[in-house]
Amino acid sequence: MSSNLLPLTYWHEIKHLLFIHGCLNGKYNINIHSFVKLAPESNLHNSCPNNFTIPRCLTKHFQQSFFIRSYRLWNSLPKELKLINLITNFKKQLKHRYKTAISSNYDVDIMRTWRSIYF
Repeated sequence: MSSNLLPLTYWHEIKHLLFIHGCLNGKYNINIHSFVKLAPESNLHNSCPNNFTIPRCLTKHFQQSFFIRSYRLWNSLPKELKLINLITNFKKQLKHRYKTAISSNYDVDIMRTWRSIYF
């Protein structure tokens, strides 16, 4: 019997991505651009207007900080997912991706396989 629950690490990643999505779409009154800047758009077919430029991390502590971790996670999302404006649709698609990753990529009996699906 399946409980239909995601591992706690996935739940945290989803919450981080929902926060970033909310900031980008004006749900929260937080200027996230003071932490990390949007990457310049290029003419490449796979470029996405909502990617962030990640600053160079000189320490492991800074590399694992909330915004750096969350923006790396955000940048790894597919373009079509990042362009969804409605939070309910974004959340639904995001949960679907994580549930699909569990069933197709990881062995539930080996805990080492429970890691981020994006990096």
